[in-house]
Amino acid sequence: HNMKYLCLLFFFFFMFSTFSYAQSDSAVAKPWKTPFKRGYIRLGINKLGSNLNAATSPYENAKDGNLGAGNGYTLDFGHIFYFLSRRKRRMLNVGLDWTILNLNYTPLNKWQDYAGKRSENADPDGTNLAAAITSKLGPVIAINPADKLVIEARFQLTYGLHYNLLEYYVDEGNSQNYSYIFELDSESYFDSKGIGTSIGATLRYGFFGFAVDWSNAKIPTTYYVQQNGQPEITGTEKVLYKYMQVKLSFTL
Repeated sequence: HNMKYLCLLFFFFFMFSTFSYAQSDSAVAKPWKTPFKRGYIRLGINKLGSNLNAATSPYENAKDGNLGAGNGYTLDFGHIFYFLSRRKRRMLNVGLDWTILNLNYTPLNKWQDYAGKRSENADPDGTNLAAAITSKLGPVIAINPADKLVIEARFQLTYGLHYNLLEYYVDEGNSQNYSYIFELDSESYFDSKGIGTSIGATLRYGFFGFAVDWSNAKIPTTYYVQQNGQPEITGTEKVLYKYMQVKLSFTL
């Protein structure tokens, strides 16, 4: 019986939505009243990678994208290019979502906890951070089920420039001698760059809403390892940068 009631409710909701759109199909919405708005700013927090694994080395953690990240910050500026007219009332629209600029900043501040779990006397000095400038482009589907309520789902390809500074020094008893040194360093702002993917969704009413995005990219990054009794190692590794972002969305 409950299933029958749910089916009836869904049927009546569908019929009501269809009737409402049929009544307004011929109406031409004014540009500022259309639910399919184009320009947006999104501002929020991001989480980079997963938690550090104390059972593996700093190099192995970094290679897997576990960079010891705390809560970071993200900012989007973008534009949606709709394929169908925004002036005519419709339940579904499609287009291209171009996040012209996505800025990320994340402190890498979990390494002292990692050192404590490994019983290592790590040097607490230094500023560890990850930053990125990215542009994203891809298809978007926008659904307008009622009034000003809009649900957007998007898939985008990304291209970004990454800058990373990570130092992990294990102290032997004084600040001048280290038994182990690990560095992950982009060396310049344009050395670490590459293509990735991103999926996301936005739920908004009018100009205000919430957005969430998941993105990942494997970016070549320079590393350096020095350990007592072993040769020094310098190389380049494709590091996994995996972001989850939760944002406030303002659409104009």
